[in-house]
Amino acid sequence: RQPARPASRQPRQPAATRGRAGLRGAAPLARRTKTVAALGAEPIRGRPSPIAQVVTLARLPVVLATGLRLALQPGRGRTAVPVRATLAAAAIGIGAMAAAMTFGASLGHLLATPGLYGVTFDAHIETNGNFSDIRPVIPVLQADPTVEAVTVGFTGIPLTVGKVSFGAQETTDVQGSIPPTVVEGRLPAGPEEILLGSRTMRDLHAHIGQSVQMSLPGVTQALPMRIVGRGVLPPISDTEQLGLGAVLSPEVINAFAAHTSGFTVPPPGDAFVRFRPGLDKAAAIAALKSRLSTTADVSVLAPTQPTDVVNFGQVRDLPQLLAGLLGVVAAVTMAYLLVSSIRRRRRDLAILKTLGLVPRQVSVALAWQATTVVLVATLVGLPLGLAAGRSAWAVAAGQVGVVVRPTIPWGLVLGLVPLALLIANLVAAGPALAAGRIRPASVLRSE
Repeated sequence: RQPARPASRQPRQPAATRGRAGLRGAAPLARRTKTVAALGAEPIRGRPSPIAQVVTLARLPVVLATGLRLALQPGRGRTAVPVRATLAAAAIGIGAMAAAMTFGASLGHLLATPGLYGVTFDAHIETNGNFSDIRPVIPVLQADPTVEAVTVGFTGIPLTVGKVSFGAQETTDVQGSIPPTVVEGRLPAGPEEILLGSRTMRDLHAHIGQSVQMSLPGVTQALPMRIVGRGVLPPISDTEQLGLGAVLSPEVINAFAAHTSGFTVPPPGDAFVRFRPGLDKAAAIAALKSRLSTTADVSVLAPTQPTDVVNFGQVRDLPQLLAGLLGVVAAVTMAYLLVSSIRRRRRDLAILKTLGLVPRQVSVALAWQATTVVLVATLVGLPLGLAAGRSAWAVAAGQVGVVVRPTIPWGLVLGLVPLALLIANLVAAGPALAAGRIRPASVLRSE
């Protein structure tokens, strides 16, 4: 029986030999690493977004997490997709729609609320002739059961401040109250106070609290008057442009007469009527014309919309058209994002299917990608759009001289969210189905 031989031991290689072997293996390893990097070995590369990191910590379902990452991480190199541009386009589209809705609703509220552009009465009664007296018809108006308020006075009083000329009105309530529309400040309460229209105040480069020298034709002495408010005059003076004119207190005409010898105060030639609530205003005006036709030589006129308001109404649909165009651009941009994601991330999607995702799950991940884009764009674009719509209306209304009262149609604005989600998922339907049909073997073999 032969004795067992001791196990042979491999001779230890010298250190220099081991170093040469390591260097020979390093070159192929480096080439392999570069190749893998060029092919995009990581499923979604690039600097992770903060939201994606939150998704990781939240341990969301893999399909939802994948859709969020596809929507929020642009990637680098071959897998880069225009995520930021798509989010910006979607936010601009949604914001533009919200701004257009706010502007359109504010314009509709202005057209439906005459008091905002200075028309606080339902009928204007004027005498047919210069310096005619309107006071004989006042008892008839006061006895009319359809009339709620009556005021009388003067309109179109020509005033001048420096080189700026404008018309003014002065009225006195005889039944109820029909006050002019005040935008800022208050109505004049004495002979030395005046309220100006917005445009007239800009033309005079004046402000509330400032004193101006007011002149009346035929009156030799100008009166110092303090501006106490800014308002909107109805289109009944010598001009129909909003924002021009002034409102005087009833004592001003007497104050002018006291400073000029031979100047007599003419009788009031205008009356304004407001009917009781619930009446058909057109029928009430027709009945009032019939009653006054046998009493005096007067005209009963229904208030009209100023030219500026009419022009506003003609462009009412333009903001919605522009917003719709931007919405179409946002939808096209999102479609491009989804198609680019499938084309540039085919390898990533193939790896996900290799790891166990079925075609339906890949399609759902693309749907979550589109949904995420819309939700993020809504969170950013909706508040900015509402603020932009309010600001745009404030500028437009301020330039015209009407009361700035923005109106937000909350029902329509909130309805933008489900509408945008529906459109996004309809746009994503085709790319999502295409992503679910990716064959991992063919894609990885080609890579």
